[in-house]
Amino acid sequence: MALAAGVDRRVMQDMSGHASIGADTDTYTLVLPEAAHEAAEAATRLVSRLVPTPFS
Repeated sequence: MALAAGVDRRVMQDMSGHASIGADTDTYTLVLPEAAHEAAEAATRLVSRLVPTPFS
């Protein structure tokens, strides 16, 4: 739930006590498909700001 709420993955690693950030990412993002959707939307917003449109 913390990942879905936007908690940084490093913070999650510290909270869970896992030695690797991948343990949290691999386990918890699989059960949160909306996290993948939000990441895709964030990447789209970033790219749209960085890549000029042909008519601008």
